[in-house]
Amino acid sequence: MTLLVVAVSVLFVAGALAWLWGVRAWQLTAVAVIATPIVWSLPQTVRHESSLIRADLRMTPVEAKLRPPVAWPGYENVPLLVGILHLVPKDETVTFLPGGWLARGRTPAQARLDYLRTGWIRWVAFVIAPRVVVDSRRADWVVLADQSPSEAHLTGRHRWRFGRDWLVEL
Repeated sequence: MTLLVVAVSVLFVAGALAWLWGVRAWQLTAVAVIATPIVWSLPQTVRHESSLIRADLRMTPVEAKLRPPVAWPGYENVPLLVGILHLVPKDETVTFLPGGWLARGRTPAQARLDYLRTGWIRWVAFVIAPRVVVDSRRADWVVLADQSPSEAHLTGRHRWRFGRDWLVEL
């Protein structure tokens, strides 16, 4: 909104100066209107881009390869992907059971269906292939998203924690 007010103000000032100075009004107005948003937003853009570059430089080569091309806030868990690649055999199946904030206000079946439809799960399926993501509790491995094995009433042979998520071998 602020940028819009600034652009309109510059447009008004440029039009007034063009009328007073007798310069071609459209040229001066166009330059002012085009340049103002760029100049106004440039410092913030440079700060944002440099922070992203610093974050990329802190990643290991494995994490950089597994990082999704699009940000899915609340879903991204690159260490979990590394864990799946190292722990789950290539011929096994994986399923996801969302909990916590991912399941709040939904039935378990609806939360699971919504979670499996996210772009994050599509990226996970791409990265962990040839392991297959299935929509079934009969999977060989379970990823508990934002919940612990005790909260999900799930026991397994082994379990590993990756941030808020757990990988459980059934």
